[in-house]
Amino acid sequence: MPKIIQSYSVPVGIIIIDDWNSVGNSGWKLSATILEFTHTMHKVEKHMLSRLLYANPVCLLTSSNSSHRNVMTISWLTAIDNNGHFTCSMNANRYSATMLESQSSEGQQGLVGSRFVLNVPSAEMQETVLAVGGCSGRVADKFQALDLEANICLPGGSPAPATFPWTLSAQEETLTPVAMHPQRKKQKQKQDDAEVYVEQRLIALDSCVAHLVCRVEECLERYGHLLLICVIESGWVKEGYWNGKQFGPNEAGGNDVVTELPAYLSFLGTQQFATINPISTNKKPSK
Repeated sequence: MPKIIQSYSVPVGIIIIDDWNSVGNSGWKLSATILEFTHTMHKVEKHMLSRLLYANPVCLLTSSNSSHRNVMTISWLTAIDNNGHFTCSMNANRYSATMLESQSSEGQQGLVGSRFVLNVPSAEMQETVLAVGGCSGRVADKFQALDLEANICLPGGSPAPATFPWTLSAQEETLTPVAMHPQRKKQKQKQDDAEVYVEQRLIALDSCVAHLVCRVEECLERYGHLLLICVIESGWVKEGYWNGKQFGPNEAGGNDVVTELPAYLSFLGTQQFATINPISTNKKPSK
């Protein structure tokens, strides 16, 4: 833990001042570290949704049906166009595959039409990512077994109903009616989204930096794996990770205060991760 000189409340969370650093002839500059996050998430514009997967982040895939829920680690995924379509590979024996198949409507083949949420964890969650990947939802409710119960929310960060399985009537108790005047339009839209997410039984994880609501459009089975062609229906990103064009941890702050957000993860194999950080355009590349 760095030495705490002073703390500030900023839009991305609470920061602690680490130290004063000399910056050439300009004097001194303050550096700081995020201590904890707020729950502020921003909805990504539809034509930008594919960008959330450009860097191929490690994700926690959450799914549920009328009586069960599950979370799994997934990293074999990639965008296939700029309209929110992507493909991912899932072992056909995974419990999540069974969960998604149980969602499919009558007359649809396999997993087609099912929905799930891709939650993007930060590097601070790598132990959780490994724990999720190290057990099966067939033998235990991972949310209870891994102490994730308090972490459950709806996509976008709205509070989830207290008990599972969810019903819309249960969620209505947590939603405050919003007046329909212009300055509250975004709040009303988020409330409408939350009601839809409850109806679709979509689970998200509050500690993750992004939530992607996805629907399966096609499903092929090859080499013991399901190749899913999906579309991102909506995407939410925590403040500080979306600059309007790119998804990644951004330096934030003002008045010479610089904050650093934890990066998200890429998978190298054999329980090893790398982190994804944007290269600052203000820094000269090393020779």
